[in-house]
Amino acid sequence: GDARWNFAADTVTNNTVLYAKWELNKYEVTFTVDGGNGRLNATLNGSPFTGGKVEHGQTVEFTAHPNDGYEIGTWTVSGGVFENNTGKEGGATATVKITAATTVTVKMNPIWVAVPFDDLNNYLRNKASDSRVNCIEVTELKPEHLKGKSRTYQSALGEILKKHPKKKVALKLSKEIYGDIDMTGCFANCTNLSQVQRLSGY
Repeated sequence: GDARWNFAADTVTNNTVLYAKWELNKYEVTFTVDGGNGRLNATLNGSPFTGGKVEHGQTVEFTAHPNDGYEIGTWTVSGGVFENNTGKEGGATATVKITAATTVTVKMNPIWVAVPFDDLNNYLRNKASDSRVNCIEVTELKPEHLKGKSRTYQSALGEILKKHPKKKVALKLSKEIYGDIDMTGCFANCTNLSQVQRLSGY
C-alpha cells in the first residue's frame, strides 16, 4: 500500500518492495531595492513571485522599475550568479538559477539634469518637480556665483534656490569650479537644499 516504512520499528517478514521519494532542496530567495526609489518585481515559472522558498535549479527573473527621476544602477546577488549577461549595471533585468539561499538587490541612482546657471531660475520655476528631490548639475558656474554677500546673506546661486523654497534640490557643482573658491554664505537661508557635491576628480 501507500504506508510509510518505519525504519526504526518495521521488520522485513517476506518479500518487500520499498520506494524512495526524493525531494529537491528548497532555498529562501529574497530581493529588494537598496535605498528605495523604485521597485523590483520577480517571476518564477512565468508567475509573479514575492519571495520565499524556491526549489533547487529553478530560475527566478527580476525586473527593476525606477521611480520618476531615477535610473537603474548596480545589481548585486549573494548565494548565486546572474545568468545570460543579465544583472548588468543600468540593465532592467536579472536572472538567477537558484542553487542556495539567494538575495538580489538593485540600487536606483538619481538622474542628474545639467542646467546652465543662467537657466537655473527658469528650470526651478517651470520644470522642476514639486514632490521629489531635483538632482541638478549646475553648469557654466563662475566663482562669483558662489560667494555670498556676507556670512548670513546667500550667493547668487543661493538667491535662486531661496526663490523656490518648495522645490527640493540636490546640487552637483560643475567642473568649471575648482581650486580655492570662496563659498562664504553661499547657501545661507536655503532650507530646500538636500545635498551638494562636486564632480568626481575635482
